[in-house]
Amino acid sequence: FLEYNGAYNGSEKFSPDYRFELFNSGALGWMISEEKFFKPLRKWVDMLKVRYSIGEVGDDNLGIRFLYATQWAYGGKSFHGLNNRTESPYTWYKEATVGNPDVHWETALKQNYGIDVNFLNNRLKVSADIFFEDRKDILIKRQTIPITTNLTSDNLPVVNMGRVKNHGYEIDLKWEDVIKGKLHYYI
Repeated sequence: FLEYNGAYNGSEKFSPDYRFELFNSGALGWMISEEKFFKPLRKWVDMLKVRYSIGEVGDDNLGIRFLYATQWAYGGKSFHGLNNRTESPYTWYKEATVGNPDVHWETALKQNYGIDVNFLNNRLKVSADIFFEDRKDILIKRQTIPITTNLTSDNLPVVNMGRVKNHGYEIDLKWEDVIKGKLHYYI
């Protein structure tokens, strides 16, 4: 078995230079039990398949739109006169969050190795998988602020600097049978 997938995704959350991205994935599988050389083993093993897949996915679920553009806050200033409170006609503006035009997709490279084996007339089924995930370009706020700037942690731009690696395994055992041709069950 051979499979390839490509997804060309776009998101308004990124600047035009990073808005669109192609994410690729592919998979290979081999049904070893269908090969001629396997026929003598069919007494003990009903089905044997190995598989491998690899793919990249992108994430734009960032919670905030337009991270590439600087966000501005504005408002009026209140002051107190002699006997009354008055709104100033002057409006102030300040940078709420500095934009980062280089913000782009968070990506994850995922890999999976697997094997499926059936025994005892397909009543006992075993499936095992090992997976790896390398998530990179995770959006984070920097924790250090250059002393020569007038920035605070509240208005620092987000950057694609985070990374997480993850791996694990999964084993699935299943017993499936029919009693007297009428009651089908599995455990």
